[in-house]
Amino acid sequence: MKSPLIQNPLFRLLAPVVFGLLVYLMLLLLNNQVGQLSTLFRSQEMYICILLAAMQFESLRFLVGRNRLGNAGNERRRWWLLALAGNGIATALLLTALWAYYVYVIGFAPSGSELLRFAGLYLPGGWFYLALYGSQFYLQRQNMAQLEQEAEELARLEEEFNDFSAELHPTLLYDALEQLLIRLPHQSAEADRYLQLLASHYRHRLINRQEEVIPLKYELEAAETFLALLRPIRRQQLVLVCDPLPHDELLLPPGAVFTAIYWLLRHGISGENESPIQLQLESQQLTLRWAQPGRLQPDAESSYALDRLVRSYRRLSSQQPATQLGDNEICVHLPLLHLHN
Repeated sequence: MKSPLIQNPLFRLLAPVVFGLLVYLMLLLLNNQVGQLSTLFRSQEMYICILLAAMQFESLRFLVGRNRLGNAGNERRRWWLLALAGNGIATALLLTALWAYYVYVIGFAPSGSELLRFAGLYLPGGWFYLALYGSQFYLQRQNMAQLEQEAEELARLEEEFNDFSAELHPTLLYDALEQLLIRLPHQSAEADRYLQLLASHYRHRLINRQEEVIPLKYELEAAETFLALLRPIRRQQLVLVCDPLPHDELLLPPGAVFTAIYWLLRHGISGENESPIQLQLESQQLTLRWAQPGRLQPDAESSYALDRLVRSYRRLSSQQPATQLGDNEICVHLPLLHLHN
């Protein structure tokens, strides 16, 4: 939050001068001494009024700085306590200084009516000073709250767009359409089969996008379709080898298996002898393991897809997916989920 106006050096210099002049002019009007305006800047009383205004404003600034307003529920009560106590202390200091001036400089003690007159002239200035600080404080806080709300809304829209992009899988869609354009002129049957695979992949994503968990068998079917789409694109014989598993009993978030496969493929470099992707059940988690001789730097698309999968797990379980980059293989570990009746 920006520094309040009362902390501005120029304001601290000019405000006492302006208010002190106003108080001195009011005193001349009350005492019917308007003729002394010709000697305004040679009047000792005018400079005393300015010094008293500076003392009042600086004491209020010190009290406000030591008792900053916060976000507590009783903030309005704190504000009134600060205003009353601050004005009371500042006025007491001002009257004490004025009494000392009368006694030690002029040579006689001021009357009670004289002190009340000064208090009545300076009190509105103190209230205006505190109102200026309070209005700026609340206005800045409201603006900050609005900016934070707009930032949260922008972050939410950006996250929704990234989620939509991840569901659309633009890299796969572009490469698949390119493969269709290659096959359409001379291999219509092959192009039709490839189009059916593409439609099946996106159908699986659309049907299950509102589901929290689905059986493993549907995930394996989607993974086989995904690999069939990638084989002509990558020009590799990508194979998924599964151990015997109770497919109907194991549950995963939608897209968990082919997201893990895509992450593996985007991080590994295949050798001349293509190794299969192995899927195994290990201590209440599925492990996808791919042996490969080299590794690639992580790319944004696959990393975001994996982060999105982690967020899906976070809503359902305390366990999270984990990745492992070894010397000769890379792995993705997917915790299994269980439904409780």
